[in-house]
Amino acid sequence: MCSSFPAERTKEKFGTWKFSIWKNHVLRFDDSMPSAPALSLKSEDWREIQFVFNCGGLSIWNRDTVISRANVRRAVVDFTVWFFFQGTGELTDDKGRTYPLRPGVCLCVVPGMDFEARQTGDDLLGDSYFHFNLRRNGAPLPRGQWPDCPFYSEIADVSFYDRGTRKILELYNRQFFPGYEPREADALEAECLLKTLLLGLIRNRSEEDRGSAAGVDRHHERIVSAALSNLYENPSKFRSVEELASFCGYSPSWFRVLCLKLTGQKPIDILIKARVEHAKNHLANTEFTIGEIAEKLGYENIYYFSRQFRETVGLTASKYRQQRMAIAQEGFPAVDRRSRSSHRKRPGRNG
Repeated sequence: MCSSFPAERTKEKFGTWKFSIWKNHVLRFDDSMPSAPALSLKSEDWREIQFVFNCGGLSIWNRDTVISRANVRRAVVDFTVWFFFQGTGELTDDKGRTYPLRPGVCLCVVPGMDFEARQTGDDLLGDSYFHFNLRRNGAPLPRGQWPDCPFYSEIADVSFYDRGTRKILELYNRQFFPGYEPREADALEAECLLKTLLLGLIRNRSEEDRGSAAGVDRHHERIVSAALSNLYENPSKFRSVEELASFCGYSPSWFRVLCLKLTGQKPIDILIKARVEHAKNHLANTEFTIGEIAEKLGYENIYYFSRQFRETVGLTASKYRQQRMAIAQEGFPAVDRRSRSSHRKRPGRNG
């Protein structure tokens, strides 16, 4: 059963979403955590663990709302996640340290934590929350083996986490819709989405720790990471290291220093790797010519692209494509790749 804060509340409906509006909210947390080994980023652990949802929803905080320590102790009896998608607030731990509550902040709360949180300012706080238990092989997971998620995180991609948490709630709340028969896939999809979001928190913390160990300020680490993420998503957006540095607002020399500290690689090597990885995908899964692929990835000279591809992969682009086609034909011997795709128009060509 999901515990709720013993405070006065009202419920409103907004489309298919239920909003719980709580009064007198606040939270606190204690730094002491179990000494048993917790789940890390190891994929085998996360494949075996099962999240069993108890409840979830969206809440809009009232003005000057505060959640008391006693309320939290009564309400948090399982693993609880809060993601803030709007508003401003403040969290104070038991040592008097304060942390902002604002869009993109995510809290992973377990029983026994001791902290306070309050609504501040005119923009009301809004959060998505989830209560769930953890099981492995059908048995409850011991507290010391719970996921080692950071208590307080600030997420750069707010829209991704907002969409993800709302989708989880949509899947979870379907079972309560009149006349709706829950599907087993709903619970599985919600569980996988939540695992994805929590793994992202752990990965972000690992990257921040790496930045600290490298002597790079967290602000610079986030800017460089955002630039590299943009690069891997769309290599053609940046045609040179100078353009990457300009995207960050840095000089090329300072960008090279930060990139080398954070990744251990020169930015030109990262740029080439991103282009080559996208080229490999095009060669294996599209019919674009090598010249067209080079152009799409921002190369002005096909020979320069071919040389970088060969030096990085150890094969020419044409040999790599032949190799991938041979592998595909071994997997699907009855299917001719050319006949299967001949009905599609080649992008950029007529007819």
